[in-house]
Amino acid sequence: MATLHELAGGRVSAHIILGTTDADQQRDGDFIDKPARYRRAAEYFQVLRLWLESKTAFDFAGEFYRVKDALAGHRPAGGVVLSYGGSSDESLEIAGRYADVYAVTAEPLAGASELMGRVREIAGSLGRHVSFWFSGPNFILGETEAAARHKADEITEELLVARDYQERRAVAGRIR
Repeated sequence: MATLHELAGGRVSAHIILGTTDADQQRDGDFIDKPARYRRAAEYFQVLRLWLESKTAFDFAGEFYRVKDALAGHRPAGGVVLSYGGSSDESLEIAGRYADVYAVTAEPLAGASELMGRVREIAGSLGRHVSFWFSGPNFILGETEAAARHKADEITEELLVARDYQERRAVAGRIR
């Protein structure tokens, strides 16, 4: 990550993904339950930060990760931006505690504002600042929230059955 950050002129960021459903995770060989995935994500942030920022060797012993006398051979100048998303209480806590950027999930505006406020509160209580970005520059609008959700569901279904990249791009082009 540090090498890529350097080659990209300091523009690398990493979005840490917890995973969605147990079934999705199990398809990828991950059989721990969601509460454990939250604990693992928090621990991963801690270890990753140490690797990216420590100037001296460090030890870490957690529930999921253990390293001894670890030190990155190359640290990224200026730091890598780490982002995280999710709307559960656990996700908001992780974002406020560890992320540089909170990826706001697809929510009605009032819901997004509430999530951002909660992340700000958690980060502020720890003397941290978290920035925000929205998971996609596009919006799906409708006369009512129900109409917008219906349109989003239709687009999602079309994306799921799209056969290739070009077809997915064509469907995604309808999102505005």
